[in-house]
Amino acid sequence: MKNRTSLIILASLTLALAGCSTSTPKVASSRPPDVTIATPPQYKVYTDSQREPKGSITTWSAKNSEASVVFNFHNETSGSNWLVNLRLADGYEIQANKPDEREPKGSHNHYWDSVGTNGAYNPNIYVYLHNSISGSNWIASISAYKTITLPYILRDVDTGVTFEVEADGRHVSATDIYGALLWYRDPFADAHMEYYRTDKPKIVDFYICKRKPSEDWTIVEQVLGKKGVSVWIAIRYNSSQAGFMDPATGDFYFTGQL
Repeated sequence: MKNRTSLIILASLTLALAGCSTSTPKVASSRPPDVTIATPPQYKVYTDSQREPKGSITTWSAKNSEASVVFNFHNETSGSNWLVNLRLADGYEIQANKPDEREPKGSHNHYWDSVGTNGAYNPNIYVYLHNSISGSNWIASISAYKTITLPYILRDVDTGVTFEVEADGRHVSATDIYGALLWYRDPFADAHMEYYRTDKPKIVDFYICKRKPSEDWTIVEQVLGKKGVSVWIAIRYNSSQAGFMDPATGDFYFTGQL
C-alpha cells in the first residue's frame, strides 16, 4: 500500500468521508492510548465466500495492543473466527476533520485498506481506522457507500451546467443551461486506464466538490495541473479506481486504486 497512488486514492476516500476536505496523509508513527471503542460492531457481507456467505452478518471488536490494533471477526452464518493485526507503522495517518467524540479536533486517524493488509481480492473493500486521541477503532466499507443509479444526472446549481453519466456507466456529458453540448467523454478510455478487478468498469460515484475558503486544495491542483481550482468532480468506479474530473473540459485524471 505504500505508494503514491494508494496515498491519493485513500486521500480521495477521506474527501468523501469528510466532505471534500483535502489534508495530505503521512506515515503513522505514534502509539495509541490503550482504549477499546468498537463502532459500529458489525457489517453486512455483500460478497460471497465460505468464510463470509453473501447476506450474512460479520461482527467484530478491536483492541489496541502495544503499537498495533487487533481486529477480531466472527461470522454468524459460517461460525468462522479470524483476526487482522494492524501495526501502526504499516498504516497511514491523516488529520481528522470531524469535531466529535470519535474524531476530536486536532486528532489524527490511522488507516489501512483490506487489500494492503490481507493481500486478497475482495470487491467489498474495507478500510480500518483508528483515532490517535479517542482510541476509537472502526471500519468503513466502500461497497456500503451509496452508489448512483444509472443513468445519473447532476446539475451544478451555480453554473446551470448539467452532467449526465450514461446508462453504460462509462460515458459522461455536460450541457449548458440552454441544452447545448459542452463536452462528451469516456473518462476510463481518455485516461488510458487498465482493467482492474472487473472487465466491465462502471462509474458508481459521481459528485461535485467545491472549495471552501479554509481548505487546502494542493492535492487537487497537483492532479489537475493548474492553480486556483475552485470546483472538481470526483469519480469512482466499481473497480475501486478513482480520480478527478475537470468540469470545464471533461478531462479526467486517474488518482489510484485499492
